Amino acid sequence: VKAGEDLSIMWSFTADHPGDGGLFLSYDSSSTDTQSMKFFKIANFPQQRRDNDKVVSVKLPSWLPPGRAVLRWDWYATHNAPWTEFYANCVDVNVASASTVDPRDIPSYTMRVGGNGPDAYDEYDCPTCWCFDCGAEEWGAKGVNGPKHGGGGPKRHGGAVQMRGPGRV
Repeated sequence: VKAGEDLSIMWSFTADHPGDGGLFLSYDSSSTDTQSMKFFKIANFPQQRRDNDKVVSVKLPSWLPPGRAVLRWDWYATHNAPWTEFYANCVDVNVASASTVDPRDIPSYTMRVGGNGPDAYDEYDCPTCWCFDCGAEEWGAKGVNGPKHGGGGPKRHGGAVQMRGPGRV
């Protein structure tokens, strides 16, 4: 994948339940413990079933560092509230880039999913999660309580990451 360019992806649900999703990247590609890998969010997919079986274009950040990484797509289905169903897929990628950003400087977090009980979403919701390009206007227009960030490079405020985790439907 090339930093700064569009990435075309498509998902196909056999049961297109309501729920949101996202696209994440991790530079912990050599980790043997997938539970400890740290990811950062590249894009949100509110009400993800609307784009089922469609090609979706995601603009990759131009500042992505070069090297091996893991791209993670996820979806959480909310049709059985208070129970949440989680689905995820990963693929190894090589990022082509001239960026000098150090991957350790990108606000990243582990993706803890707490199983399938009523409290699973609370463990998935990350109050300190940061997102590269999660447009507030897109979420607000759809009545979804999602992230608020205008994009750009990695930003921290007073040592704390400025983003909220995935939106809720």
